[in-house]
Amino acid sequence: MEAWQWQLIALLRGGLVDEPVTLHSVPDIEALTDAAVRQGIVVPVFCGLLGTGFAVGSPEMTPLLQAYGNALYTVEEQQRELAVLFADFAAAGVDYMPLKGAALRALYARPELRSMGDADVLIRVPQYADAAAVLLRHGFSCVQESAHEWIFERNMLRVELHKCLFPPYERALYAYFSDGFAHAVSAGAHRFSLTDTAEFVYLFAHFAKHYQNGGVGLRQLADLWVYRRKKAVDERAAKEAFTELGLAVFYRHIETVLAVCFDDAPLAEDDRHTPFILDFLLSGGSFGTPEETLAAAAARTGGGTTAAIRARKTRRLLFPRLCDMQCKYPVLRKAPFLLPLFWAVRGVCALFAPRKMTARLRGVQTLCAADAERHKAALAFVGFADDGGAEHG
Repeated sequence: MEAWQWQLIALLRGGLVDEPVTLHSVPDIEALTDAAVRQGIVVPVFCGLLGTGFAVGSPEMTPLLQAYGNALYTVEEQQRELAVLFADFAAAGVDYMPLKGAALRALYARPELRSMGDADVLIRVPQYADAAAVLLRHGFSCVQESAHEWIFERNMLRVELHKCLFPPYERALYAYFSDGFAHAVSAGAHRFSLTDTAEFVYLFAHFAKHYQNGGVGLRQLADLWVYRRKKAVDERAAKEAFTELGLAVFYRHIETVLAVCFDDAPLAEDDRHTPFILDFLLSGGSFGTPEETLAAAAARTGGGTTAAIRARKTRRLLFPRLCDMQCKYPVLRKAPFLLPLFWAVRGVCALFAPRKMTARLRGVQTLCAADAERHKAALAFVGFADDGGAEHG
């Protein structure tokens, strides 16, 4: 790992706990800013840099300051809208359970220290119509439905109404958690939360799922650390659950990573796993890179169907699904028969930014069986068993 990557981790921790940070070399502000934006940790990194003595008005801080301001505004708007939606869910008699970022912000010293791209909320499927009515009344549009969620969007907030905690194609996780409300306790009028231990198992299982499927980042790693500090997690019960889910070895490695990153534990000279995992977490954004996601998809199929994956992903890039096109072209929600026309419109627009499309197509076309084998070997190294994985729907 490079020096700036260890600096990023130190600044993240310092910003989260509001402690001064000592950097042993001059920081590369440009590299730190780029990584903080990609990883969704702008606010704690910005606060950490202030703790080193950097002045807000210094020229090198300008890009990070702008990102910090945008993050603050986004969090404020999200929190305001969610408070209204949750109150209206309760008034409509809808049982709801905030998940991940929507629930975890309350554990951080300030909400803005935990960014999120969307708000995940578990509901009871029979109450979907009432929950959807609340969202539609507030100007949200339903843009997509999948095996485990309905997705609504409006302005800066994307709400994912979950039917279950994990999709059915994640067979082991789906079987373990089943109906999420079976693991829940009441947290107020129609609001529920998972028990402390169940929620930690859920957070780590979700972390592991994204690690397997192409990548996860420092933001989710910090969630695990913050949660263990703030909540009464039964470690023995959690470890028994991880053993049942086949995640015990990976969890032991992540425990070491957390200790090194956030609890001042020294990195052992013979520890090859911690730098390997951190390099993977830092290799992309909050959820890895498109290339690694493709490699993970190939690995899940055994690596022998890379040609089919290349063909499917190429078609998806050139001719996106209606649900995806509706996000960019809302008129398609009222007139879906115009989809072929808007494929053509998208193609014309791509002519003005050919490098982006060419790069994405090249990434798909270069996928090969070796990428799948590399990904499988990387997972095995950190403790994932090769059980064939789960197919995505």
